Amino acid sequence: STNPGLIEAESKKRGGCVISHTPGAGKTFLIIAFLVSYLKLFPGKRPLVLAPKTTLYTWYKEFIKWEIPILVYLIHGRRTYRVFNQNSVAVLPGVPKPTDDVKHVLDCLEKIQKWHSHPSVLIMGYSSFLTLMREDSKFAHRKFMAKVLRESPQLLVLDEGHNPRSTKS
Repeated sequence: STNPGLIEAESKKRGGCVISHTPGAGKTFLIIAFLVSYLKLFPGKRPLVLAPKTTLYTWYKEFIKWEIPILVYLIHGRRTYRVFNQNSVAVLPGVPKPTDDVKHVLDCLEKIQKWHSHPSVLIMGYSSFLTLMREDSKFAHRKFMAKVLRESPQLLVLDEGHNPRSTKS
């Protein structure tokens, strides 16, 4: 239904959709357009996009390219975080500089907290998702991230794409 009032909040019905087409056909843009409509229809919801690490930046760039008026948070894997992160954690005099691993965890925690607090889209890779979903951690911040990732998404987009074939689409 396109009328949110007619949809039961605790409906046991679940749905889904598979979009399959040739590379460059505009599947990512179609999903982004759907997300915009979804968030207008259901304000306050939080979509989660899981994608292969080779397509994470493509997803993020599409939101920017089309000037989509939605907050988007991108979580990189631990190794690629250093390549894409432009901001660095402020260092206080006499305090040891945090390691890249610590900065990565702080970045993930900040983005997940912001996504959880505000209607927005979170984009992350499958391996990052699996790593952050581990419930056996002894650290409270890891347990918090796993709980938020488990309970907060109201819409899940699974991109099974591979290497982008065209930078011009």
